[in-house]
Amino acid sequence: MAYKCDEVMQVKSYYALIKAMNKVMLEKGWENRFFIDGHIENFDAYKQKMQDVNLDNLCNEAGMTKEAVVQLTNEYNLENNAAFVCMEEEISANTMQEILNLSILSGKLGKTASGLIALKEKNNSQGVIDMGIKPILGVVLVLLMMSLLVEWRKHGVLMVLICKRNVSVIR
Repeated sequence: MAYKCDEVMQVKSYYALIKAMNKVMLEKGWENRFFIDGHIENFDAYKQKMQDVNLDNLCNEAGMTKEAVVQLTNEYNLENNAAFVCMEEEISANTMQEILNLSILSGKLGKTASGLIALKEKNNSQGVIDMGIKPILGVVLVLLMMSLLVEWRKHGVLMVLICKRNVSVIR
């Protein structure tokens, strides 16, 4: 899978990484105020709560350098179309909430060709079986994810793949 990606980063905690990205968005003033002001209530309370969060601790928990987190955040924020793709069993509800927060901060929530694609093993497995493919399902899901990512990237979508303790970026 890594050979199709532009960059693969080892991650200890998805939750810490995404929360660190949210912290960077707020610290750098990169949040999309136009989107937030038009769609979000109580944003200032969220921003105040995030001020108490220590970015260095989050980066350590994520197993990434602060510079790498800032670079990934900047790239995600500046990309017009960006989507997270993950296997649902690999991330927690709290991580999903932080991805939603990141989508809100960047103004990508509800935008065409942006957002979160949560692959569910059971549903995708049935679709693969219906197509006549019956090898080991874990491998098939990864291949299915990669083909989806490569196809979307042809249309100018930055893809961030969360799978097997890696965060992979396809530009």
